[in-house]
Amino acid sequence: MRARAHARVTAATAGRVSTIQDDVRSLEIAEDSVDVIVAGAELHHLRDKREWRAVFRILYRWLPPIMCSPMSSMKIRPGSFC
Repeated sequence: MRARAHARVTAATAGRVSTIQDDVRSLEIAEDSVDVIVAGAELHHLRDKREWRAVFRILYRWLPPIMCSPMSSMKIRPGSFC
């Protein structure tokens, strides 16, 4: 799945494309060095508000101030995070 996504995005851009599969909490990526973060159906593994906030702090550090990132989770209940 990741290889197919990499191939499709690479074909659509002249920029550098990197795909990473790892625990976001253990990755070391420089601040403001990522243009897009795509996370689909992974965030539901976060267990409590503290963990959600910690992960989003990490994600926001990686993105430049004007960028945004599409994310989704399989199970989000009203009031279940942040």
